[in-house]
Amino acid sequence: MSSFFEDWANESESNKKVCAQEDLIMNVTEDILVIMEDKGISKAELARKLSKSRSYVSQVLDGARNMTLRSLADICYALDIKPTVMINDAKTGLRLNAPVLHHDWRGSDSANVIYFPASARKRETVPVNGDNELKFA
Repeated sequence: MSSFFEDWANESESNKKVCAQEDLIMNVTEDILVIMEDKGISKAELARKLSKSRSYVSQVLDGARNMTLRSLADICYALDIKPTVMINDAKTGLRLNAPVLHHDWRGSDSANVIYFPASARKRETVPVNGDNELKFA
């Protein structure tokens, strides 16, 4: 039995596109919020680190304001984390860009920790060796 939302999403390509956008926004912002909670950083503290208003941070993390790659990079820098992007072909499962742990550009130990995506529903970090490629199922 499908839900109203699933039926709506499958009605058109336009609806599928909106769902894909919202799914990505939700996963990225959820990951950021989990990391902020783990590090004990509030939205107000993040706003201070970004030299932005608390309402700006709330809007970005609530999905009400567009998060560009530049603003994502700024948020990650402020949180002392380095983002990685993994793109998979939904139809074939082909990995177009495998994430690789790169040298930490901030000079801290944070580059040796990977935060699993929210879609994995894990709230833990996993240490990895410096140049090892990450392999996800």
